[in-house]
Amino acid sequence: MRKIKKTTYTVIVLLFVISFVAPIFSQAQVSSPVYFFVDPNYKIDSHQQEEILFLHSSQRAYFYVEKKYYDNLSSEAQAQVSAALQDFGNTFDTKIYDRVRNIFGSEWNPGVDNDSKITIYFTDMPTKYNGYFREIDENTSPFAVNSNKREMIYINANYATSYQLPAIVTHEFQHLAHYNQKRKQYNLVQEKWINEGLSEYAVTVAGYEESGDYLNERVRAFKSSPNTSLILWNDSIENYATASLFMHYLADVYGQELIYGISHNGYVGIESINRALAALNISKDFSQVYSDWTASLFLNQNFDNTQIYAYKNSLLNFLNLRVNARSTLTISDTNLIKTSVALQDFSPQWYRFIPANYDLQNPKFLNIKFESLDKLDIFKVAVIITTLAGDITVDTHTVTNGMSLLDIPNFNQNISSVVVIPASHTKLIGFDNSENKFRVLSIEASLKDSGYSLKDGDLVKTIGDNKVYVVKGNTKRWIPSPKIFNGYGHLKWENIIEVSEGILNTYAESRLIKFAQDYRVYQVSSDGKIKQWLNMSPTQFISSGRDWGQIYEINQNEFGRYLSGPQIAT
Repeated sequence: MRKIKKTTYTVIVLLFVISFVAPIFSQAQVSSPVYFFVDPNYKIDSHQQEEILFLHSSQRAYFYVEKKYYDNLSSEAQAQVSAALQDFGNTFDTKIYDRVRNIFGSEWNPGVDNDSKITIYFTDMPTKYNGYFREIDENTSPFAVNSNKREMIYINANYATSYQLPAIVTHEFQHLAHYNQKRKQYNLVQEKWINEGLSEYAVTVAGYEESGDYLNERVRAFKSSPNTSLILWNDSIENYATASLFMHYLADVYGQELIYGISHNGYVGIESINRALAALNISKDFSQVYSDWTASLFLNQNFDNTQIYAYKNSLLNFLNLRVNARSTLTISDTNLIKTSVALQDFSPQWYRFIPANYDLQNPKFLNIKFESLDKLDIFKVAVIITTLAGDITVDTHTVTNGMSLLDIPNFNQNISSVVVIPASHTKLIGFDNSENKFRVLSIEASLKDSGYSLKDGDLVKTIGDNKVYVVKGNTKRWIPSPKIFNGYGHLKWENIIEVSEGILNTYAESRLIKFAQDYRVYQVSSDGKIKQWLNMSPTQFISSGRDWGQIYEINQNEFGRYLSGPQIAT
């Protein structure tokens, strides 16, 4: 470290404090040896400090290079590096700086060093690293002994003359800005998958997604391992690829306003996405958006008016990015398909079911049973149904309490394929990047006769709807709340059968109830909150079009939870 000469009368306490301060020097002082602290994890010999050279100053940044690296270059290579960084200074000033700040926010400015310019330091690293950002450089404490006390990013010096330099600097500059937006403003630490995803998208914002094959490289890495967890981070290229494609999806479907909200709001992790969605009046949460994304990775085409199952970025179109099913399983009358998958949280897998043959005279249901090894695990399954005519529908099926059933009618008549995409949505907060928990889901598929019917007392719901009904005869009755449901000891959440909307619609809805110890019959309001006594004679009851067989007998717990409304006489 460059020594700072002190007068002989400086007190010992002052000398002690100065010894713990990072190297502080004027940007104009370039003739004397000066040093920067570096992260030893990015150095081959793990050293923590190195001598530097000042090369160039632009309007927005100072450019330094590791002296040892620079001295080892030929004079021709030194000239190339110097010229390249001189030229890049203008690129950073006029393109990258404002474009990144407009969406992701400002770095701390004038910051810890009271200087509006940032420092971009080029240091020798193994080729597997592009660059990094150190939070400690923003630390104002005199006891932060390894802090360079400046707004600073570190770039692999081997990329100083590369066409990829703008993309690499943009990526790290977003990290610098995000530190200010979350840590400095709210004292929050962002989860790495979001921070890295934002940096990946920043390259597109700055206009450098086509810099070489930066984004194409991410696509190739993702396609090699599409079931990589989005939220569990181990610094693999597949992690970066997954985070990049998810953030690009959010921007393509919901606009850069959503990225702005994620970057600026006072939340981190999944909650920062939920809050940003809500701020834009988007009636979906992260879990729903993630399921949509897994479907879009298979489809990547706009087949309806929602525009949520395809990327807009031309580099991420159908020809460049599409995930194939892990398995295509043929279903016939005589076979039972069984498979299982172990998935980390927010790690999807794709399965495709097709009929072995078609029979217009004997329609069959495709019946899929999902069963989780741990009943506490929650799986969301995106379901894509494609007909022979090419019509596509997408929905989401939820597996809770260990088991769920999915029925798809007319599978062997007009269905081309059914794709199911399970993913664990069990853990939503408190991710440990080192955790390695896998959640097991078994999938069992078979054909059932179209005459398949429900029996009295069965609990049913449709795909994508949380309303649970109990069936009796040819009628169904909505159970308005979990408290009512739980008040019946014999009703179990794991016994709920998920059926198609077409099957459920074959049952007429009844809102007629009576308490077991009371002769009076009541009608429940459509919102499930009010009961009204039908104060009429049996003849009037029948004449009104009501049916005695539609009356459901309820217990005291349910009866007492309804408010009493005005009597009904007709």
